Amino acid sequence: MKSIYLENTSANSKTGNRHNKFYCMDQADSKVWYATYGRIGAPGKTTEYLMSEWNNKLSEKMKKGYVVVIHAVDRSIFKRMDQLIKLLDRTGQPFRVDAIKDLQSKYTETAIIRKADMHRMNKYYKEALNRS
Repeated sequence: MKSIYLENTSANSKTGNRHNKFYCMDQADSKVWYATYGRIGAPGKTTEYLMSEWNNKLSEKMKKGYVVVIHAVDRSIFKRMDQLIKLLDRTGQPFRVDAIKDLQSKYTETAIIRKADMHRMNKYYKEALNRS
């Protein structure tokens, strides 16, 4: 099942204020998906769409300034985090171990991991490999 979480925090060209909106696309089955959208921090509204509308709606949101924050919740992310924790522990980097454990806990609670956090994990991984 597909799932994509998008945010639009760009400045409104008319007012200069930030949009602070989210748009979450969750596939229910092979025929329909649900969009949950609204202000970041609010529960939002939910609308049902046909799967045939997925790509058009995603393109529409990207054109409006939304960016993908995370793709589907992926169990392999936990596996990668566990591998990274072991590698960081083995190479004597306790502060980074704690940072990844915090990320893991946050991901468990929210099922959201930001692109910046993924980049940080990859950076830590490459640096730890160079140390080992």
